[in-house]
Amino acid sequence: MIIEVTDAESIAAAAREVRAAVGPRGLGGLINNAGIGVFGPVETVSIDDLRRIYEVNVFGQVATIQAFPPLLRAGRGRVVNIGSIGDRLSLPFGAPLTSSKSALASITDSLRIELRPWGIHVVLIEPGLDPHRNGGQSRVRCQRVLDELSPRHRALYGPSFAAMMSRLLAKERDGSSPEVVAAVIVRALRAHRPRARYLVGKGHRPMALAARGHPTESSTCSASRCSTCPPPSVSSVPRGKRRTTATERTIESRSSERPATCPLDRRSAAIRVNVALADG
Repeated sequence: MIIEVTDAESIAAAAREVRAAVGPRGLGGLINNAGIGVFGPVETVSIDDLRRIYEVNVFGQVATIQAFPPLLRAGRGRVVNIGSIGDRLSLPFGAPLTSSKSALASITDSLRIELRPWGIHVVLIEPGLDPHRNGGQSRVRCQRVLDELSPRHRALYGPSFAAMMSRLLAKERDGSSPEVVAAVIVRALRAHRPRARYLVGKGHRPMALAARGHPTESSTCSASRCSTCPPPSVSSVPRGKRRTTATERTIESRSSERPATCPLDRRSAAIRVNVALADG
C-alpha cells in the first residue's frame, strides 16, 4: 500500500483499508517514513520548495498520524517516526531539511506525552547518512542547485556550497545501509519499553555529542572549516561614517592575536574537538 502523504484522500483511503484488515484488534504500529530533502542557501531557496518539503516532512506526517489514533488505541500500538540526525545539528545550506526534521522531532516529543495515557509509545528514529537515500541522486540535486544560482549568488555561495556538499557526499558514500535502519525500527516496534529516540548509522554518536555540547557553535565551526569564502565583516557601513563599537574593537583585537581558524572565542578548543569527532 502506497500513501501520498500530501493527499488527504490517499491517507483516508489507507486508514479505511487498514481498519478493514485489522478489525477490532487494532493497529500494532504506524511507521512514518516519508521524507524529501532540499539543500541550498536560505537566501536563494525557492519558497515553493520550502513549502513542499514541509508538506511532506511535517504536515504529511501529522496528517497520517491523525488518521490512525483510534486503531492505535484499540491495539495499544506505537508510532515510529523517521527523522534525522540533522534535527540535532543544523548545517549551512541544509536549513530546509534540518528545520523540517527539527519540527518533526518536536512534534514527536509532544505526541509522546499526549498519547502516554493510552499506553501508546511514540519513537523517533534518527538515522545518519545513507548512501542509498534519494536513489543516489544527491550529487545530481546538489549540482542542480549550483546551476540554478544566479551569477551573483554563485559568486557569493558557490565555493562554500560546493565544498560543504562535497564533504557531505563523501560521508554519505560511507554511510550505513537501509538494513541497519530497518533493524532498529523492528527493535523499536518489538521492545517492551522502547526508547524515546534511537540514533542509527555510522558516526552518529560523535555528531550527537557535538550537537549536545554546543549545538550552535558546532554548526558555526563546521561551516568555517568547509567554507572557502572570507568571513563577513562586522558591518557593511564604512568605518569613517560611524563610531567603532567596543564589541568591534574587541573582535579586531582577538582577530589579530591568533589565526581565524574558528569564529568563536569561548570554548573554542572543546568545540574543535567536537567537530573533529563529527568529521571522523
